[in-house]
Amino acid sequence: MYMKTTTKHTTYSTNTKDLDAEIFAMAIDGDANAQCALGYAYATAPEHLKDPEAAVHWYALAAEQNHLSALRSLANCYAQGFGVPQDLKMAYAINCKIITMLAGPTANTAGFDYPRL
Repeated sequence: MYMKTTTKHTTYSTNTKDLDAEIFAMAIDGDANAQCALGYAYATAPEHLKDPEAAVHWYALAAEQNHLSALRSLANCYAQGFGVPQDLKMAYAINCKIITMLAGPTANTAGFDYPRL
């Protein structure tokens, strides 16, 4: 939904020398926390290891499982054009999903659920 997943993630394993192998294995197995952690690691790594596209890939996989931190990070990636073309509509849509998850389906897009008087 958030990004086309490709088999490209198999090439990311060559850059994981400094990453925890157990977290990488858990991410491959579909653990949303590990996927989000891996996305963060790729996004914040030193310049020679930083891989914005890999970060977005792992954030997107975790976001598909409704991982809030991954959703927030993915929205920021789309808003800033980090690893993906800048897409403010996608960033907005992801943020609306976060609001709905946190406040329930009656929340409005401003993030507030006003009580009826």
